[in-house]
Amino acid sequence: MKAPKQTHRSKTIISPPPNPNLAPATDTLPKSQHANPNSVSTVSIIAQKLQLSDPKTLISQPQNPNLSPPSATYTSSKCLNSHPLSTIVILAQNPQFSGLKTLLRCLQSNRKFSTPETRIIGLIQSCASSKMVKEALDLFFAMPHLRCQPSTTSLNALLSVLCDTDSFHLVPELLIKTLEMNIRLDASSFRILIGSLCRIGKLGFAIELLRLMPDQGCWPDSGFYAEILCKLCEFGEFSEIYGFLDEMKDAGFFPDKIAYAIVIDSLAKGGRLNEARAILNRMKLEGAKPDTITYTSMMDGFYKIGEFKQAGEVFDEMLAMGLVPDVFTYSVYINGLCRERKLEEAKEVLCVMREMGCRPNVITYNTLIRTFCSDGNLRRADELVAEMGSNGVCGNSVTYRTLINAYLREGMVVEANELLVQMVGKGFFPHFSTWEALLSSTVFKWDILQALNALEELISPLSR
Repeated sequence: MKAPKQTHRSKTIISPPPNPNLAPATDTLPKSQHANPNSVSTVSIIAQKLQLSDPKTLISQPQNPNLSPPSATYTSSKCLNSHPLSTIVILAQNPQFSGLKTLLRCLQSNRKFSTPETRIIGLIQSCASSKMVKEALDLFFAMPHLRCQPSTTSLNALLSVLCDTDSFHLVPELLIKTLEMNIRLDASSFRILIGSLCRIGKLGFAIELLRLMPDQGCWPDSGFYAEILCKLCEFGEFSEIYGFLDEMKDAGFFPDKIAYAIVIDSLAKGGRLNEARAILNRMKLEGAKPDTITYTSMMDGFYKIGEFKQAGEVFDEMLAMGLVPDVFTYSVYINGLCRERKLEEAKEVLCVMREMGCRPNVITYNTLIRTFCSDGNLRRADELVAEMGSNGVCGNSVTYRTLINAYLREGMVVEANELLVQMVGKGFFPHFSTWEALLSSTVFKWDILQALNALEELISPLSR
């Protein structure tokens, strides 16, 4: 997965606060605090990697909010100078950004007060909920003038704001500017950036960033790899999974049972059953024991593409592994037998299921009911409905819709009408196609007046 070519923005987006009383943060930094050349090179590469090819198609340009005149609550210099810390706490708890510039000016003029970094971070984090990106940037770059040296912690707070407010395209320039402030990225910085890239589906960039972590003295843990692996599955980047698993192994990490289950489930749902089988074998060789969920995903995938024999083999393998099928496994197995039109075997599995102490659910019954109805065997379908009731399983809208459509196909309009009345009485609203089919059959068999009377009888419970 290769990252797209970088494009450069012609306009500077991130700038120090416009207030002339707050000079650019880098102007006050001693030369000894500037980053070393190696650090500059690495972060520059990271910034280039993060320059997405077409940011406008991914993230909208943030709008600079129109700041209203400072409110009376925060314009009192006496109040700000007397109680600067309490004022910051109030702003962080209930942001009133109309008074932010006044607060910064007063804090800067109060030479006796050094603003705690934790309080500035609180204000920066408060900007996220209001999507005030410009204010968050102003706060960060104003920190040196408030006698508060920004650190990686405050940088990470700002990165979180940018990532949470769809302003990721501002990150590359921010990283370049923070080089001049001698702020290094740490593992949390990379976690924020990689997490954001994963959320927007830029997995190639996320992997490139992961590979650059050691150059910054940061070593990714298994969580970094697991997040990217799961996102590769979510976004259907199946061709990249094998290579990333190898890269993960070379780094000394192995997916856990949950991560493997996600990979196998994604491959199975994508119809890539041979690859899913290969991952399953790899999982066992690495000492991770597959669970019932993993085998159920494999079975369901094979059944959906008509590979009934292989699905049965997966079920047998699961039993040989000492795993006990759950209701979902049995439901998939019964559905597969129904697809093969092996209805008697499916009914036998239903009995075995109950004997093993696994209670069938409505999905299990609906699978069998649907198959009997499609074969025109309404007697067996009605028996299953009665069995459902005796076992304490209530039908749902799918149950009723399946039976009503089957009755109508057989011309049993009266029975279908009675069933629809039951359906509405139990709080299930029929699909439009069900209403249409029933009314059409009623008009065909009787007349329009009787059809309207039937419709009124059905709707009356809904108006109570």
